[in-house]
Amino acid sequence: MVPPLLLGCQAHHAVLDMCAAPGSKTFQLLEALHAGVGRGGLPTGFVVANDADLKRCNLLTHQTKRAGSAGLVVTNHDASLFPDLRDGGPGGAPLKFDRVLADVPCTGDGTMRKAPEVWAKWGPMNAVGLHPLQLRIALRGARLLAVGGRMVYSTCSLNPIENEAVVAALLKEAAGALTLDDCAEELPQLRRLPGLRSWQVWDKNGRREGPDGVDAASAPLKPMRPSLFPDAASDALPLQRCLRVLPHHADTGGFFIARFTKHRPLPGEASPDDKDEASVPAPEEAGAPEAAAGAAAPERRRNHFAFIDPVVPVTDAKVLASIAAFYGLDPAFPLLTQTVTRVSESGAAGADAGAAPQVPRRLYVVTSGAAALLQSRGAGRLKVMAAGLKVFERGHDEQASAGGFSPFRLVHEGLHATLPHARAQRATIALRELTRLVRDRVLFFAEPTKPELPGRTTAPARFEAETAAALAPLSGGCCILVPTLSAAQAAGLAVESGEDLAVCAWKGAVSLSLLVAKPDAQHLLRQLLVLNPDMAPAAKTGAEPEAAEAAE
Repeated sequence: MVPPLLLGCQAHHAVLDMCAAPGSKTFQLLEALHAGVGRGGLPTGFVVANDADLKRCNLLTHQTKRAGSAGLVVTNHDASLFPDLRDGGPGGAPLKFDRVLADVPCTGDGTMRKAPEVWAKWGPMNAVGLHPLQLRIALRGARLLAVGGRMVYSTCSLNPIENEAVVAALLKEAAGALTLDDCAEELPQLRRLPGLRSWQVWDKNGRREGPDGVDAASAPLKPMRPSLFPDAASDALPLQRCLRVLPHHADTGGFFIARFTKHRPLPGEASPDDKDEASVPAPEEAGAPEAAAGAAAPERRRNHFAFIDPVVPVTDAKVLASIAAFYGLDPAFPLLTQTVTRVSESGAAGADAGAAPQVPRRLYVVTSGAAALLQSRGAGRLKVMAAGLKVFERGHDEQASAGGFSPFRLVHEGLHATLPHARAQRATIALRELTRLVRDRVLFFAEPTKPELPGRTTAPARFEAETAAALAPLSGGCCILVPTLSAAQAAGLAVESGEDLAVCAWKGAVSLSLLVAKPDAQHLLRQLLVLNPDMAPAAKTGAEPEAAEAAE
């Protein structure tokens, strides 16, 4: 957890987590991004969480989804080859990051306490083999870093080949563009040792004194990379500023951290005045007509990866305006300016000349910085696995048209961002009534018109009259329920207000159904039962399968 703390991320920063999976550090970066942003507000910055492994990217997406952040963009790239991007301005200046975290792949020998199997496969060549990759990733991160920005390099290894040797090689390559920060005064309660100024290099033949050498029979050995070895140039570097955390310091694993500040572009790094292919519009963008003001523009394909649908801005003003009207969204909610979606190849621009744009299935809100990233020049090079916070999902258009409500329903994971801006389709109900709904998942206004379900021996659960009256003014379809909460109840549940316990529901003709996934509903029910323990669900019986299933 130390590397994100040393980055000092703020709400306006563009942050790159180069090797992010499984996502614990990304979660910290997102928390820092949102720190100080009020309820319902969004930061302007964003975090790009990247990983080279596709399966780990899927895990990363699942883990970080719990953060509920509109500033998250998940990408799938080799970190050492992360693509160059340029902003959409007239000059097409290189798009740089204010903060970069390079928590690189390593041997993991610092984790031997929790993973003793590390010793079974440990060998001196493990670190030698990883060193070039680690250096490439660190160099790429430094080139993507903005002047004045910070980069943290870290490993869960104690081997100086993966640590000080990489830091020394990076500083040499930077030729003064980077400085190694002294973090001695930061995190004063963290026990640590200074970085090493000298180290040994070993291979399978034994200790090596330099890149070249001979074996016992005077036969030449395979050359090794010079950056592995300390030399006069590395002796002059302030490597003692690195942080080494040893397992016995605080009953943890072993860890290495080094923080850099960038003062000017690195040698060979593109300057803002340079032009390259990233500043040239992609073929599918060249000559694309500008959308008429207020008109629905066709979605344009901005991603050339065949197996992944592109993330594009939602430009159908009619659809967005209808959603805003139905839920009474105030102008502060960035629905009309910062909404993206995924479009299949058939829905992308150019599928058929003159074809109407595909109506989006899911709508995601992103921060202004993430929107600029996704619409930057060369954004088609980004393999985007996930972006933003899902806030709306489209249901059945015919059913919505017949019922007179919006086909787009609110999604529970995005409710915390939407709720402070929604003035319609919301009702305040008693806390006990919300507990009943979360427990039973369905409550009725009147007797159901359908036959009783098989096995049911009791009458369907009904709302109290006061709750039914509060729900009566709402249109059919998706709605928001907020429980009343006293100060004492809020303190007992460790929440600020009833909005922290709000849920999405679906109002039908005679019933109200909970629109919350079962795992989230189970968590919420455990919270609510703290104040209403007498409302715990009954044990599962064969007589009431629906109630028992909801209780599980």
